[in-house]
Amino acid sequence: MAKLTQGPINKTIIRLALPMIVGIAASMSYNIVDTYFIGRIGQLELEAVSFTFPVVMSLFQIAIGFGIGITSIVSRSAGKASLTESKQIAFASILLMLAIASFICFLGLATVEPLFKLLGANAGLIPPIKTYLSLMYPAMSIQMVTLVASNIFRAHGDTLRPSMVMIGGALLNIAIDPIFIFGLGPIPAWELWGAALASLVANGIVCLTVMVMLMKARLIELKKLPLSRIKSYWLEITRIGVPAALSNVVNPVAFAIVTAILATYGSEVVAAYGVANLVQSFAVIPLLALTGALSPFIGQNFGAKALDRVVYATKSGFLLSLVWGLGIAIPLYLLGGQIGGLFTENDRTLEVFVLYMTWVPITLGGYGVLIVACSTFNATGRPMPSLVLTVFRMLITYVPFSWLGSEWGGLPGLVIGIALSNIFAGALSQIMVAKLVYLPFKKADQRG
Repeated sequence: MAKLTQGPINKTIIRLALPMIVGIAASMSYNIVDTYFIGRIGQLELEAVSFTFPVVMSLFQIAIGFGIGITSIVSRSAGKASLTESKQIAFASILLMLAIASFICFLGLATVEPLFKLLGANAGLIPPIKTYLSLMYPAMSIQMVTLVASNIFRAHGDTLRPSMVMIGGALLNIAIDPIFIFGLGPIPAWELWGAALASLVANGIVCLTVMVMLMKARLIELKKLPLSRIKSYWLEITRIGVPAALSNVVNPVAFAIVTAILATYGSEVVAAYGVANLVQSFAVIPLLALTGALSPFIGQNFGAKALDRVVYATKSGFLLSLVWGLGIAIPLYLLGGQIGGLFTENDRTLEVFVLYMTWVPITLGGYGVLIVACSTFNATGRPMPSLVLTVFRMLITYVPFSWLGSEWGGLPGLVIGIALSNIFAGALSQIMVAKLVYLPFKKADQRG
């Protein structure tokens, strides 16, 4: 596995990030293709899936949160050259995520109707939402385990193999999605249920593949561990993973609240918000890959006490985020109508989508600065500042600004409120990193 405590910093980060860009892009491409196919079934189905977006994303974010904790612990252990402990932590982390994913799946299936009524779904949307989530909850639970397992590779500096598996899984999903949705030969047209079934099949195959790869790479030790050791590992994982997961879950919770606000304007507006978030998720792939690369890099260097490399990497991450945010805003603004037209033929949905693309993408650099700051804090074993930043962005600015904007300026005001939340969050991130990372690390280097 790669040693990240030596060699040129920017070159190493780019080497780690590039495979992740391709892997995440492939995964996101499936989501976009899936949404395209669902939109071809009908407007009702598109609206139903748009309502499920915050909930499905919350499961994804929980797994990412625990994956962050695992990456932090394993990478710091690798930085100290403690491979045996890293293998034991990997095994304990898989057990923990299996338990969490199973619980969430059963809870989700039992609460579909009351939850989505609370989110503003009308009676006509509840049946297709139930149909979709009957298989998507199990599919996402499997994916939660896969994400944690993939982060074990990344913690050791290997981003290529998990990215290749992500690409293979996405291609499989894209291949079987239209077959299960529209039917082919003896396979009937399962429509919305078929879209969820395709995800379940593909996620199961990917999960099995990643687990086999982990064992072949000898990055996990399936030997029985003393209960006391498992408990200590779980406590350390949850110490970072729970705040990181809460940080991530805050996002879909805020999205759900804003979805409820948008529902007062009509289900066509909710559909526009769902599609806009999907396209935005694709636009920030390089930022996600950047933070994914920074986590093992910063973790290993922090474990090796190479604090100057941690500071340099964080500053580089900030600069790259701002440059990418400004660059991607241009095509999203100029091609907003054409992009939206790929997903819907509804005039109202398309109008609101274009409005979102006019104001929000130009501020994505601020969001990038935020997630780089969170990555630095988590990788160095300090999840609470990351939680503070996320809560500030989503619950102190995103939701209140959206509501106030809606009250004062209707839908344009709401969208501008979302854009302002990115700007404020980026500014606070810069301030907190300067105070909690740059200054204390500089003093530690001077003492050393």
